[in-house]
Amino acid sequence: MIGTFRVFKGGLYRFKTTAFNSIGSSAFSNELTAALAALPETPNPPTFDLELSNRFQNVLKWVDGVSLDIEVTGYKLYSDNGLPGNMFQIYDGTQNTQQLTFTHHGLTSGTEYNYELVVMNYNGASNPSLHATRFACEAPQNFRSLQV
Repeated sequence: MIGTFRVFKGGLYRFKTTAFNSIGSSAFSNELTAALAALPETPNPPTFDLELSNRFQNVLKWVDGVSLDIEVTGYKLYSDNGLPGNMFQIYDGTQNTQQLTFTHHGLTSGTEYNYELVVMNYNGASNPSLHATRFACEAPQNFRSLQV
């Protein structure tokens, strides 16, 4: 279609283009699909389920993300895997808005782990959350105070 058309905030639009000159027209391009919407808002950091987290696993949870113009399509969770610096994707819930928890298994006891969360919508990812940090450990048990 050549011309103008109305677009609406939150609408999903598909585009194809073609070129033409005095010899003829090209084939259509691949389809581009875009939503007229902002990326999701930056989420709060994930939190830890302290009842289920221990020296070998961290159980993380988060609240529903916010996307003002179009719906949230999922979440991605990143960790430094105990190696400060780079963040690595450990959970891809791009098409799963229902799962708001993730268990990070195989941790090294006594190691500090950092996590960040992003919220996804059709147009892409939010900015990452601030880091959530926890040492892979358990609460002390059978602790006796010192007698002075």
